[in-house]
Amino acid sequence: MIHLQRDIKSIISKRLNDSSDEVDFNVSLYNADLPRTFKQRIESTNSYAVQYDPFISVVISDIDGDYIEVPNHTILNASIVINFEIPTSREHVDNVLLQRNTENVYKALDEFRRKHSTLPIPVGDTVWQMFEDESITIEYDPDKGTKRIDSFNMSLSFNDTVPETIVEGVEIDGGQFVIKKTETEVEICDCDTKIASFDYEIEKYYDFYVNDYTSGMELYVNGENKNQGNKIRIPMSSTMDLYSFLGYIEYIGFRDTESEVYEELLINNFSTLENNVENDYYEIISSEGYGANEFGKKGLIMFGMGALTPISNQYPTGVDGINMQQFQLVMSATYGEDIFPGNFYRYFLDGEEVYPLSMTHSFAPEPDSTQTLGSKTSKTINRSNIIGNSLTFYHKNKRVLNNISKNYASIDVEQNKIYKMEIYYPTFKEKYDVVVNEFSAAPIKNTMATFSISFLSKYDL
Repeated sequence: MIHLQRDIKSIISKRLNDSSDEVDFNVSLYNADLPRTFKQRIESTNSYAVQYDPFISVVISDIDGDYIEVPNHTILNASIVINFEIPTSREHVDNVLLQRNTENVYKALDEFRRKHSTLPIPVGDTVWQMFEDESITIEYDPDKGTKRIDSFNMSLSFNDTVPETIVEGVEIDGGQFVIKKTETEVEICDCDTKIASFDYEIEKYYDFYVNDYTSGMELYVNGENKNQGNKIRIPMSSTMDLYSFLGYIEYIGFRDTESEVYEELLINNFSTLENNVENDYYEIISSEGYGANEFGKKGLIMFGMGALTPISNQYPTGVDGINMQQFQLVMSATYGEDIFPGNFYRYFLDGEEVYPLSMTHSFAPEPDSTQTLGSKTSKTINRSNIIGNSLTFYHKNKRVLNNISKNYASIDVEQNKIYKMEIYYPTFKEKYDVVVNEFSAAPIKNTMATFSISFLSKYDL
């Protein structure tokens, strides 16, 4: 538990400090010692000048929650209490303007809420889960043709032992670079011929390099030389396909065998598919239904936020007698390890992304009955699926939702109007032609208005 609490502290510290350029947050977990001052001394490089930067003392005083007791699952719902000690004096001290600190804390928390509240945040190093049955193609400049690369690098883990092809290069110099997963090992192949391999365990990460030397290939796995005595070279093309698999990928890269940095290619964001190396010769192309979800090696966490509330009067502290005041923030947190959150479902209507507050999807078989006479018995088969989606929205001023509510609240309603709906499920995307089956609104005074829309596939009419 303490390891997760430390991870929560690190995430809150980083995200808070990323939310403000005006003030630093010194975040501590529980009863750790904090300096009893509002500023830190920073000596300038190559100068006698001294700079005093303000910072805010932040203490995570309580993380209280319960694990959900489901076998082989790690899910925690928790409440996090955070205390802020903020200078409230209005004067300058050591050229530090104090009166802006309280305002900047509020601004930073607003920015934190906008950026991170209710959004999944990776715990640990970031990894990616690619949508099922999709792929990306890494293509070297088509005008220059393909070339051989010296070193192929990759980090991944698997969730099962089902055999899969992970990487497949185009043929070059009479060979083809292929990476396969079998039930027990990862194989490095030239076409269908295994050149080298290493054993794997489910849910363990493997960072491996395949180096191509004139004397033969070398395989390093998690820093260990796995060279198996062969002197066979393996032709690795600069153009290759990466296929989705059941597991997680951290990065893929091409570099020189003698280099510590990537000069050719480095992909470590499998959502944007950007090459982190300034090399214009590579083009990265995804399949039509491609998508990827961001995870952490230790799981995901989502925060909900309350309001910053004063919990003390002002009081003088420190040698300068600066007036301070304590504030408290209570956050909810949901943590899961290797579990999809509901946030991974995304919805588009007529090309516009919409954000329902609750979602229900139903997929029911439509029976087709056949009855015969005599000794024959009746039988029922499922001809197709009835697909229904019920979404509830806050009534925000968005064009596509306004159009739906106006049409179905109108006397001259346009019946069976077809809308284009696209849903990102956690492992795939699906497109539907839908019609509105039911529209309902339930506005209540002094609350935010909501309405619900039930959609059916147009084929289910």
